[in-house]
Amino acid sequence: NGYVVFLGRLHPGKGLGLLTRGFARIAGDHPSVKLVLVGPDAGARTGIESAATEAGIADRVVFTGAVYGRDKLAGLAGAVCYCLPSEHEGFSVAICEALACGTPVVISPECHFDEVATHGAGVVVPRDPAAIGEALREMLDDPDRARTMGDAGRALVFDRFTWPAVAQRCVDLYQKHG
Repeated sequence: NGYVVFLGRLHPGKGLGLLTRGFARIAGDHPSVKLVLVGPDAGARTGIESAATEAGIADRVVFTGAVYGRDKLAGLAGAVCYCLPSEHEGFSVAICEALACGTPVVISPECHFDEVATHGAGVVVPRDPAAIGEALREMLDDPDRARTMGDAGRALVFDRFTWPAVAQRCVDLYQKHG
């Protein structure tokens, strides 16, 4: 049971075709798990639907459209993991939101969020369906490890990415270099 979630614009650069093909690789071993794609279409939905149909998992891929507020946070918190195999990100608020919700993440190196790996909050994998599928399998096969990663991610966000934490780092930098 459960679902893997993506949250963001359904844009070709987000790697959703890769995610869909990665999910398809493990779908047979986890027949009740769904892939839930949350966000407005920004040009990728047709390609995702084609990839899902080609892989035989179209009935397991759910498009919700945009979701906001508590519903969005509940969706993130209830997921087995959040996945973003993007080809480029600056600072992903969605990754931060997933981590804050205690949800482990599977991301690509191009997300530039190395803290995920260094703090044990998820895994950073190449933008390859096999690597993505294997990371999803690990999350699904070992819920205790996934929960531990989720706890680490939540601690990471509250330690480094809240306004008080950011403000303190700024003060420290100003005092050091002032």
